[in-house]
Parts: sequence; structure tokens; C-alpha cells
Amino acid sequence: MVKLLSRKEIPEMKQVMFEEQGGKCPICEQDLEWQKPVLDHDHESGHVRAVLCNACNRIEGAVKQRWLRYGLEKRGASMATFFGNLYNYLNKDYTSNVLHPAHAEGQVKRFKNKNKDLQIETLQKMGIKNPTGTKKELTALYKKTLLDEYN
Repeated sequence: MVKLLSRKEIPEMKQVMFEEQGGKCPICEQDLEWQKPVLDHDHESGHVRAVLCNACNRIEGAVKQRWLRYGLEKRGASMATFFGNLYNYLNKDYTSNVLHPAHAEGQVKRFKNKNKDLQIETLQKMGIKNPTGTKKELTALYKKTLLDEYN
């Protein structure tokens, strides 16, 4: 028979599971002490799963809500399969593929937001000796160098 945990028993259960987990969140593998740990449970079955950091608990809940909102469950898709496939997708080597134009645009935008000293340092790392000019001029030089590198 399955036991129903009382609210008063939650702190003790959290401590036991915290110790069993070595003080680590099973999702992000970070120390649980940096955030208020949460006793996570499956909202459908009610079963306690683990002690998670607050961030992972909230992300897991938000993902589940999006999953339901976009109707993937109704179409017969499995979240476990989805995450297994997502893991494989994100860890696949795509370095031989072409670059998306948004990548260069994002690189230039991040460069533009750096302070001038960091801009100069970045350009030097790219092999440009003694880059000078305003931030706008340095950004134009970075963009040209980046695009030349990609083409």
C-alpha cells in the first residue's frame, strides 16, 4: 500500500532524499544548497520523485505546461522520447553544416555591446594588430573580419 505523506513530514523526507542524492539536483547536477530545494512530485500520479533545485522544478513544470498547451500529448507524442531525441539532437556534431545568418548577426550584436577595451582584445585575438577607432569603427572592422572569415 502506498503511503500518503503529510505536510508535516515533507521537511524530513526532503532531508532524507537530499542526503540520498548527495546534495545534488538530479537534473542540473548542481548543489541544492544554492537555492531552496523542492520536493518534486508527479502531478498526475502524485508520487514523490526527487529533491530538485527550485530552478529545475520550475523549468520542468513550465516545459510540461508547454507540452500540454501545444497538444503534443494529444497527438501521442511521449515526453520521455522527446527529451531523449532532444538530447541527441543538441549533442550531434553540426560543425560541417553551413552557418545560419542569425549567427553572424548575433556575434556582431554581442561585439557591439562590449566595452571598447574588450572589443580591442577580441580583435587582437582574431589576429588584427593594434586595432584603433571608435566603438562603431571597431564594430565595422569586426563585422568585416568575421564575414571574411566565414566566406
